[in-house]
Amino acid sequence: MKSKIRACLDHFEVQLVTADNSCLGIMIPLEDIISNLIRNNPVLLQSFLIETITNRYSQDTHNFVVDYVDYQLPGEAKHFWRPTLYGELPRLRYLQTKAELFRGPVYRCHRFIAGSYFHVVFSMNHIDDLRIELESPNDGNFTEHKYLGKTITVDLSRDTLRAFVAKLCMDEKVVPRAHYQSLDMLHPDYWIDFFPLLLDFLIIDVQHALKESYKREKKNDIAYRVVPGSNLQKLQEQSEYLMLRFVKSVNFGGV
Repeated sequence: MKSKIRACLDHFEVQLVTADNSCLGIMIPLEDIISNLIRNNPVLLQSFLIETITNRYSQDTHNFVVDYVDYQLPGEAKHFWRPTLYGELPRLRYLQTKAELFRGPVYRCHRFIAGSYFHVVFSMNHIDDLRIELESPNDGNFTEHKYLGKTITVDLSRDTLRAFVAKLCMDEKVVPRAHYQSLDMLHPDYWIDFFPLLLDFLIIDVQHALKESYKREKKNDIAYRVVPGSNLQKLQEQSEYLMLRFVKSVNFGGV
């Protein structure tokens, strides 16, 4: 698939040309791209602002913008799936976070890793990068060994997976005979064999993950004191006043 980008005032036009020469386009507000750069690639932001002035964009900027353009399937919402509307077709959508790039789960299982019991979820994005999420299980098994911390996320790029499989498939003692000296484990038909084998080589520092989870929870529990006479106190009083007027208007049918 070929891609082209073009700047027009405060928008970016992205055109994707498929193999059958059909063209798909999407208009992306400039502020959405800047907010995405601030969140995911702040190093590229300075170059992007200079390129916007000169109207000449680098290949890195081109790739960054196009990588966050993906299909929104019929019935797909942000956090759930709804019934497909009549005549609804896939359309392009510009994503804002890296987590939205991954679709799934493509595979899930429960298993022990480093002495702890996990619920493991595999997701994959449009360029075949893999995300492994190790969560606290809720199946009721091995309660004394279950992991109780925050979700551990492991991202593996497509090139990393290919290098891993290329080295793995040469060891006949580890890889199944059907996949010896072959890269076919990367095909979706063989993920059921590949993903459990990948977890055998995954090393997780569970104690460090639990400590980080405890620090994160402790940080979220910090109580902040409102200084009398500050702008925050005035905002708090205004909010309470507006909420009180709203409650009165609901109870008595008017303000």
